[in-house]
Amino acid sequence: MTNSAVASLGRVAGILGAAVAGVGLLVLAGWTLGVESLKSVLPGLATMKANTALCFLLAGMALALRDRRQARLICAALVCAVAGVTLAEYVTGRDFGIDQILFLDQHDQHTAYPGRMVQATALGFLLGGASLLLLQVRTRAALAVQQACAVAAGLIGMVAVFGYVYDAQQLYQFTGYSSMALHTATSLVLLAIGLIFARTDGLCVVVTMPGPGSQMTRLLFPVAMLVPVMLGWLTHTGHIHGLYGEGMDTALFVLAMTMTLGALMLWSAHSLNKADAVRRETESDLRNLTELMNHAHEPMIVREPGGVIHAWNRGAEALYGWSAAEVLSQNMQPLLFPTTHPTEEIDRLLESAGHWEGELIQTTRDGRCVTVVSRQTASRTSDGKVLILESNLDITERKQADEALRKSEERLALATSATQIGMFDWDIAKDTVFWTETHDAIFGYAPVTTTTTTTTTTTTTTTTTGHDLSRWKDRVHPEDLRIIDEEVRRCLPTRTPVNLQYRIIWPDGSLHWIETKGVYQYESNGTASRLIGVVREITERKQAEEQIMTQVEELNRLNEELSSFNTVAVGRELRMIELKKVINEMCAKAGLTPRYDLDFDEEQP
Repeated sequence: MTNSAVASLGRVAGILGAAVAGVGLLVLAGWTLGVESLKSVLPGLATMKANTALCFLLAGMALALRDRRQARLICAALVCAVAGVTLAEYVTGRDFGIDQILFLDQHDQHTAYPGRMVQATALGFLLGGASLLLLQVRTRAALAVQQACAVAAGLIGMVAVFGYVYDAQQLYQFTGYSSMALHTATSLVLLAIGLIFARTDGLCVVVTMPGPGSQMTRLLFPVAMLVPVMLGWLTHTGHIHGLYGEGMDTALFVLAMTMTLGALMLWSAHSLNKADAVRRETESDLRNLTELMNHAHEPMIVREPGGVIHAWNRGAEALYGWSAAEVLSQNMQPLLFPTTHPTEEIDRLLESAGHWEGELIQTTRDGRCVTVVSRQTASRTSDGKVLILESNLDITERKQADEALRKSEERLALATSATQIGMFDWDIAKDTVFWTETHDAIFGYAPVTTTTTTTTTTTTTTTTTGHDLSRWKDRVHPEDLRIIDEEVRRCLPTRTPVNLQYRIIWPDGSLHWIETKGVYQYESNGTASRLIGVVREITERKQAEEQIMTQVEELNRLNEELSSFNTVAVGRELRMIELKKVINEMCAKAGLTPRYDLDFDEEQP
């Protein structure tokens, strides 16, 4: 039974309960105000007693408010108590004082005991109260007793209604000359119908199910209930008015029933043949669909809500390991989901939206876990049954590759972070650049993070982000942009690697040196499509190089100064030696002993 049918039956039960309670309330108002038309439907008919009206009010409220357990049980218990005490009065012959506890009543042609409901009414309330008490007890025995009590209460009311329709007093007049009121009998029937409909797993299943038996019941039950009553009333009325003699009414009734039943049989046969043709067409469509499904490589399954399998193609056999003969009419839940139960939530979403798509982890016959992308669509067949077409794409290898790639990216990110090397990927056609968080850090940007929150954990991950070149250019020193552009253009046609050193400026105004190395990737037509490379900060190296250059320059200056000094000093020493030689020569000419000893000096190179 569909949820919409359940909801409809629940609404009908509530409406009938409210109607019965309304009848009881109106009759109590009639007793309070002395309005005879409210106490009896027509002048001269039996009145509904005050206790009877009170019981209808309580029983109707219990049925309408059946989801409120405490209120239902209290009202049902009070109904059973009043009915039980009344039956005890009839059995024992004693008056327990409850008949006129609300209002005083008088003897009339329909009342043997003033204010007391007749035995059949009390029995109907006792059965109805018991049915109300068992309304939400979820056992097979309780369901059977609850439905039987409701049917019995309805039969008591229906017998009295027939008595009024055919003017058969024996059917509504009981001990002595007490009679069941017409609206009492009608309200008992309505209460019984509401009690039957209140249990959607009871007798109403026979009427609401989509099968051929339920379809036949829906066709025949109204006719079987109404046509005999109407034909009987018409023949009875004709006899009373003298349209035909005694015995003729019976002949007319039998003739009318024969013709009606014959027409009904023809109508039923036509309906069954039509339903059978639809069934054969559906089976043929299902066979054709199965053949088409078998040509698909993807696993395809047709199932009911809840998991009962109707079709299982060769793709499903290949992936899961079970043949179609092994799984048809089986529930897929213990086969594919032995530890989890996702089909309940999926079926709920399918009922509201009609389709569902997502990833599922399923178990194969050999115990392997496979990941599939499942696309499911729910549709209703001509006989009202809901079927779900499920198409699954095995993405286990792709998921494993994605997981391996994710771990590789994590290792790469860890390595680049540890070595302070950033990576970039420039899509030349789209003019967008993807780079790592280390690249962001080198250029003075904060990394972009994604936070994922589940019911138990919160996970924060850093992702590679895409930007246009303006984000990179905003950091480059304006004087270096031209040099970079010339180097990039030089390497592009020659297919040589890019090797650049340039300056960037952080938001705080600090100057940083960057080294970039990259290679171009080319399309088959020779057009460059990407530039992939790495960057690292070389500010400290540049500063060290500048310091070395300064020190080298200073050393060179000092060497030059020292060279100049040495030249002057050597020239003076040579001049002194020459002067000493001259003096010695002069002393020799003068016959004097040489004044200076020049042997050491002459041995010098």
